[in-house]
Amino acid sequence: MKFSLPLILGIFVVLLFGLVIAGMVLYKPLMKLWRESGQESDVVHIRDDFKDGKLDSRFETDSSGSCSIYEDKDSGLFRADMGTSSGDAGIVYLKDALDVSKPITVKHRTRVLNANGLHCWNAFAIMQKAGYPQCVDLSTLQTQQRILVIMRSAGILQICYKNNSGGTSSWNQTAGQWVTAGAPEFSSAVSDFHLVEFHSDGTQWYIIIKDQSGSLLMQTDPANWSDVENTGEDYWFYWGDDCTTYFHGDGESDYIDIRYTPKKTPAGKGAKKRK
Repeated sequence: MKFSLPLILGIFVVLLFGLVIAGMVLYKPLMKLWRESGQESDVVHIRDDFKDGKLDSRFETDSSGSCSIYEDKDSGLFRADMGTSSGDAGIVYLKDALDVSKPITVKHRTRVLNANGLHCWNAFAIMQKAGYPQCVDLSTLQTQQRILVIMRSAGILQICYKNNSGGTSSWNQTAGQWVTAGAPEFSSAVSDFHLVEFHSDGTQWYIIIKDQSGSLLMQTDPANWSDVENTGEDYWFYWGDDCTTYFHGDGESDYIDIRYTPKKTPAGKGAKKRK
């Protein structure tokens, strides 16, 4: 079958017109996806469900006194087992400093057993210092800690941050607001697993805590990063008992899921793990 030249030209024009229309329709969404892929190129996503017997290599640990930190692949739990001294402490920290101007999401399901003493187990913590997080005395920690989700030995949850006035702002779940007077606390069985979620868009952040069955216990209003004390040092994420002064307890983690952008550090200028 032969087609006449006018028919062929007509088909060509129709196809060309269709391609032009398709390009016009798809241009904006395709460009958006391309730009977003570029913005996401530096984003790191880590999920460790602690089932292979080895902590993800992008995390590191620090400890003091009697503390055994290990992943139990049989139970699928990550453990920090301490002795019975207030000087016993152990933490897990992310080896990348955080770029807090970029979105950050952290989900950590954890609990604390055999808790004793006055201080706390940090289900979620961000500190600011020149080098990696370390287990140290309380007075030193109070100059470094910025945002905390605390599980206290008395069966108490607390969400707080160091504000840029040098004081502490805590979330009052009953009043539904951040307060600077007193230390509002929420009663819960800290020996049960709790899911702690931290969400930041680079300007504001908020925290959610769910109980063992997944029901909502606490949710903060967004807080501004500009309201958090900033000394200009690196920001670090970690969890566990960082205090060598007051507290001891055994922590268990079911999983950790974190999405973040590492802070760009000049070659040779990175933090070093203490020996």
